[in-house]
Amino acid sequence: MSKAAISIPVDAETARAFHTASPGYPKKIQVLLQLRLRELAELPTRSLIEIMDDIGAKAKARGLTPEILGALLHDELVLQTLHQTPDSAAVLAGRGRRRRW
Repeated sequence: MSKAAISIPVDAETARAFHTASPGYPKKIQVLLQLRLRELAELPTRSLIEIMDDIGAKAKARGLTPEILGALLHDELVLQTLHQTPDSAAVLAGRGRRRRW
């Protein structure tokens, strides 16, 4: 089998670790990456819609209802809003001004 070089962008720390590794180590990394890339290339590809449908079906089978999901999302939105508000610590502690949105 002929060899071909590819370029994969990585962060600076990963590049430094690869280039300063002990002799023989970069070759081991190359073999592992080669095997893993072949595995990934052979996997069936699914669209984002198919993946989302699968996640939704699994969540429904585990008891997640639209009402529960809505409540979870609402709670998360409230928490995010409170963390962005300067007096959120006072509101969470039950003191301070409460704003009506």
